[in-house]
Amino acid sequence: MDTSLRKYPIADDVQNWLLNELWPALAPDAEATARSMSAYFSYYSTLCQRFSRDGGIHICVDSHQGILDMTKRILAENATRHELHSSLYAGCPKDKHGEDRSTVINATLDLCASLMLMAEVGERKLSFSTVNPLTWLGPHTLQQAVERHFKQEKVLQPDNPRLGVLFTARNLEAIGGMKIKWTSNVVDHLLLSDDDQTIFVFHHVGFLRYQEW
Repeated sequence: MDTSLRKYPIADDVQNWLLNELWPALAPDAEATARSMSAYFSYYSTLCQRFSRDGGIHICVDSHQGILDMTKRILAENATRHELHSSLYAGCPKDKHGEDRSTVINATLDLCASLMLMAEVGERKLSFSTVNPLTWLGPHTLQQAVERHFKQEKVLQPDNPRLGVLFTARNLEAIGGMKIKWTSNVVDHLLLSDDDQTIFVFHHVGFLRYQEW
């Protein structure tokens, strides 16, 4: 659908179309699925609005169809960022009102990757405030970037690694004296800040149900 990214809110039929195209293996109850993904579409809309401000001069896509085509291309080709950048260069307008073409392409790749993962990808002037962006470097595919970010580290195993039913966000605040900061950036999940007094918690469970990565 060639609906503009600057049109808000996103119509229900556009949302359903995006769900079916991005995640074809959704639960059969489409209405319940749409409700569970409402937080995702809030994130989606906010990010698109941020990137498409000033008439969309910061990106080389201007519709939901453009976003979908790009995300499918990233997944289907499994190309490195360098390869995707090179293939997009010829099709990106030479003059986006003074914006450097390479900058526009990189912003487009970051936007589409962020929407696919519900994670902050890249450090840029239009980004959400985050302390832990996912870095997607030129020689890597997006999947490799995700794997590198979440690579397992060797840690000491406690004698009793099971967490009891009392280990909840509410009890971390009430008993542990920690501050919970809800985040829409999945790479910030369980990140500690403020001298380990604040913990980030990614709380959009509905989105995680449909991820295969």
